[in-house]
Amino acid sequence: MSDAIRNQMAIVLNQLDTLRACVEALARLELSEVPELAGHQTVDNSQSIAQGFVTLEASIVEMEQTLAMLAEATEQR
Repeated sequence: MSDAIRNQMAIVLNQLDTLRACVEALARLELSEVPELAGHQTVDNSQSIAQGFVTLEASIVEMEQTLAMLAEATEQR
């Protein structure tokens, strides 16, 4: 793997770390402003929003894993 490719992968990983931090900050802000439902209502906005952020985090992890796989595959060339 060339230094240029290695450097670009490092940049992407850094961006993913930044994205994760921003998503976590947004999740904290969003969840702090959502009122919890009272009674036996079936849809809880807080849970729905939290699940959305869990999905975003999983997507970031998947991108990191894919990048690692690409790095491993290109290292073998």
